[in-house]
Amino acid sequence: MYDVPGMGWMQTAKGWFYVLATAAVLYPLTRRWERHLRRSEERYRALFDGGSDAAFVFLEAADGSGAAELVEANRAACEWLGYHREELLAMAPANLAARAPWPYQGDAASAGAPPGLFETDLVTRDGRRIPVEVSTRRFTLDGRPTVLAIARDIGERRNAGQALRVRDAALNTSIAGMVSIGLDGAVTYANQSFARMWGYENDAQVLGLGIDALIASAEQASEIGAELRRTGRWAGEAPARRRDGTLFDAQVWASMVYGDDGEPISAAAWAIDITERLRAERALRDSEESAAGCWWRMPTRSSW
Repeated sequence: MYDVPGMGWMQTAKGWFYVLATAAVLYPLTRRWERHLRRSEERYRALFDGGSDAAFVFLEAADGSGAAELVEANRAACEWLGYHREELLAMAPANLAARAPWPYQGDAASAGAPPGLFETDLVTRDGRRIPVEVSTRRFTLDGRPTVLAIARDIGERRNAGQALRVRDAALNTSIAGMVSIGLDGAVTYANQSFARMWGYENDAQVLGLGIDALIASAEQASEIGAELRRTGRWAGEAPARRRDGTLFDAQVWASMVYGDDGEPISAAAWAIDITERLRAERALRDSEESAAGCWWRMPTRSSW
């Protein structure tokens, strides 16, 4: 006869043995996997938070209409905008940027497409605007379309661009002609006034011309270049040649432009057309000389 209670006890013991044996095998594996996941998360967080650019991760709306939820933001994003991470993640994506679309445009973030690139302004807690260039990439997270947006501060670049536009506007509205000439003697920049003064329709037609095509006297052009190399500046009058070959008189102020190493990199010059002024001065001088001659030829009182 079988000892039923004894057999039940043995089966129970065997079951617990298998459980303990399995646990003994799986526990180290589980701990190792947990450590691996923790290290992976730490590496991910270090990479995500270590960048100087602001990074955002958005879940896309189910209908594909745009960003529905902000699920991750790095440290730079929090510092730029002035929010704690929990505050930032609770905000609607549309409230982060000053103007739509955010964080991507049309097909720019389509799966497999090159990163989308556009500019917008991020809005800080205190209402300031940070001009940024945003690069977007679409991927899938937990089965949902997701967008990674990296924002780079372009405030200095935008300010520099505005400063250049202001400079160009000032140069192109100046009545004086301005030109930049490379060390090879060719024009590298000219404003509209300079182009018109020399008889050209626009500044592009002046680019690449040599100084000998602008100054009528080759000897004086050589003297100007030598003086610039010797002293770094030159000022005076020079006969100039227009595009059609006619001559006019120009008052020129030129100076050498130096690089950070102190070596010359180009020459800059301002010029004004003084043809009419010189003509008026000559006419006045001739008139005065004529009047003086008439005075000395007038009869004296004693001869009356």
